[in-house]
Amino acid sequence: MVLELAARTSAVTRTVLIGQAPDYRHATFPPGHGLLVAPGVSTALRSLAASPVVASALRRTSLHRTRADFAATSPRMARVVLTERRQQLAERPLDKQLRVPTLVILGSRDRLYDPVSTAARYRAAGARVAVLPGAGHSPFASHPARVAELLASWALGRTG
Repeated sequence: MVLELAARTSAVTRTVLIGQAPDYRHATFPPGHGLLVAPGVSTALRSLAASPVVASALRRTSLHRTRADFAATSPRMARVVLTERRQQLAERPLDKQLRVPTLVILGSRDRLYDPVSTAARYRAAGARVAVLPGAGHSPFASHPARVAELLASWALGRTG
């Protein structure tokens, strides 16, 4: 949305993207993610995934993070992210929409988007890219102070 606004008005002189790949070409979604948008199935899975018994049973397994993703994702948000957003980005990748100087903040441990290929694509499009060591898909949540520093520096016109 901000990239579209930047393309339409000179009032937007800089943009920031956080934890978002240009498209889903190199995305790795949790196993079974398609079930999050299956009618009827998604509600049942969310309820089951939110159960403390299921959380405890899966705590030490590879399914623990998948369970947490299912429990935290509403059916509407799943549909937007997994269906609508996928189509939008396939048609108009974000790296092709950059019209003003853009800062991209990524996490080095993002489980959804490969940070190496994502950073390379944005750099090729002319963006400044900051990959935060140890951060995951939501660097603003895991590294808020560092993200705030980057945003403040970017807002003041500094690139470092």
